Formats: sequence, C-alpha cells, structure tokens
Amino acid sequence: MIKFYRIKNAETGEYFKRSGCIINSCSEEDAPVYSEDIAQQLVSDANQLDAIMNHIEGSENYHLQPVKIGDIKLSNDEMQRVHLDARSRNISVMTAATNYRLKMIQNWDNAASYNFLRG
Repeated sequence: MIKFYRIKNAETGEYFKRSGCIINSCSEEDAPVYSEDIAQQLVSDANQLDAIMNHIEGSENYHLQPVKIGDIKLSNDEMQRVHLDARSRNISVMTAATNYRLKMIQNWDNAASYNFLRG
C-alpha cells in the first residue's frame, strides 16, 4: 500500500514545501502531499537545511505527517474537472477524484525532486 505524507516542522507548526530550488514553509491547506520515498528524502533534506540555517547539530524539527488520499482537499475548480472526467470516462466521481489526487501527488513529487542543476 502506498503511503502519503506532508512534512511538518514540529517547532513552528508550519509545513515544508519544495518545488525545484524553491523551499518555503506554508499552512496545512497549501502543503503538498508527497509519496513515501520523496517525503523521506525531503524530511532528511529539511532537517539538514534547518541545522545549517540555525547552526544546530543534528536538527530533527521536521517530521512526516501521514495523510489519507481522501483528505486532500480539492478546490471548486478541481472538483468541476473531476466531475467532467467522471462523466466523460463513465466512472464514479469518487474514483475520478482519487485519480486526480494521485496525479497531484505525482506532480508534487516531480516538482520536489527536480534537480535545477541538471535540468
């Protein structure tokens, strides 16, 4: 079974967000959800970066927060796309929403693992 995670800073309560070379903190609503492999790598990177930025040896502020795929909120526009997809492919809205969320996670994984030095 595939597991999905958000990355949370236990000290600040904010979430970690990475896209290419841009690293930010954000609220839970805006926090990307990553697959397990990418999330584990990102949490390691986040803790190393936190240690460097704050001159703390062995910082462990960032932790994986498990997320169920159905808990990923979709905007009204995204739900309209889901309904259109469900109708055009003759599948249930729930199945179409799950497929949409999986594609979102795949996009977040790709953006987070993009190496801007190699292209």
